[in-house]
Amino acid sequence: MPIVFDASVALSLAFADERSVHTEAIVDRVVADGAIVPAHWPAEIASGLLSGERRGRIAPHTSDRFLLDLSSMSIRMKVPPPDDSCALMLSIGREQTVSAYDAAYLHLAMSESLPLATFDRNLRRAARGLGLDVLPAEY
Repeated sequence: MPIVFDASVALSLAFADERSVHTEAIVDRVVADGAIVPAHWPAEIASGLLSGERRGRIAPHTSDRFLLDLSSMSIRMKVPPPDDSCALMLSIGREQTVSAYDAAYLHLAMSESLPLATFDRNLRRAARGLGLDVLPAEY
């Protein structure tokens, strides 16, 4: 079964000081079963890499290699229908006190009945409050 793959987990692969056994376990699952991400995911990944480069945490060639590694994984982007997606993300964001970006992850996990892999504490809290499975289970 694929998972919903938050950028916080994906980006932890790019930064050596953020990698952990949790990261490796989730990536192994993505490699084996695939992942689904919301439409804004590529911008989140690029933003995280650019921020890391500008702060001297990662070299541009390392970012490029990371993107090649990501492209080899079975990651599918899911774009919600435009008619009600803004209102739905606004509603989820209000109810769960999360950003619209995080609401998109929650919406995707709910609509696909998939677990959400995230290291973001607030997003983990909201997902659990909605009865979603969260990976890693302990973090």
